[in-house]
Amino acid sequence: MRAAAAQLSITQPALSLRIRELEAALGERLLNRDSYRATLTTLGVEVAQRAERMLDLAERIADRDIPEGDIRGLIRMGATDTFAAHYLPSLLVDIETHYPLAQVELVVEFSVNLYAKLLRGELDVAVLSGPTLSPLLDYEHLLELPHFWVGSPKRLGTMKVATPQSLAGMPVVTHPSPSLLYETIHAWFAAAGVTPARFNTCTSLFISKALAVEGVGVSLLPVEIIGPELASGSLRLLKARPAMRDLPLFVAYRRDIAPANVRRFVTRIKACVDALLPSAAKRRRSRT
Repeated sequence: MRAAAAQLSITQPALSLRIRELEAALGERLLNRDSYRATLTTLGVEVAQRAERMLDLAERIADRDIPEGDIRGLIRMGATDTFAAHYLPSLLVDIETHYPLAQVELVVEFSVNLYAKLLRGELDVAVLSGPTLSPLLDYEHLLELPHFWVGSPKRLGTMKVATPQSLAGMPVVTHPSPSLLYETIHAWFAAAGVTPARFNTCTSLFISKALAVEGVGVSLLPVEIIGPELASGSLRLLKARPAMRDLPLFVAYRRDIAPANVRRFVTRIKACVDALLPSAAKRRRSRT
């Protein structure tokens, strides 16, 4: 309720009053208030879906005033930290240069949180790993991200090859469950019948990288964010046996309420990624 009130730029008591007035007019409750986080009743879901269709229609009418191919107004975008660090700068420059009437409001989170924000209508579009299937979302594939086991020289000693057995005694620094990264790591160990001694989890890959540099543990990280540390020698890349699969990155948006403005923005995201992808990565993507 606090987040919804903030999004509408009104106070929480004012929002609660408007909801109670709507419930009185309809003669039924729209929200279950029995738990800490309010949830929609069956009627609440129906009313919300109809309201979203009305808002979508209003946005489509407004889109008629936007020249073909233009992007205007506020775009609420979510992105993983990997995308934000490597691809976001060129996207924002592209938007500023070609679409001066557009404004990007950015949230950088790990994918599980971005997925939840999309479903709650707090974001218009998000770049995330996955996909997590939902009838409300459309996904478009962006690229495959190679990931590598890395650790500090003081943590790894003479180790050059990462196997489930060789890493089992070391802390693993990674995203929390149920993220794709966590599940990938867990499955890699489980396939060998091995359980890591400890998982140290956090939602930022850059914090995971910093902890790995300090010798807190080993981490499975995308190649896009570890180049400087590999060059300086503060991290060492290990050859994984068995090999780690590449992890996909998608752009997602609400299929029921995404206006043409958002779909044009998705096109610009894909164009910026294509411009920065090396040839080998483009070949990998074409095979998916």
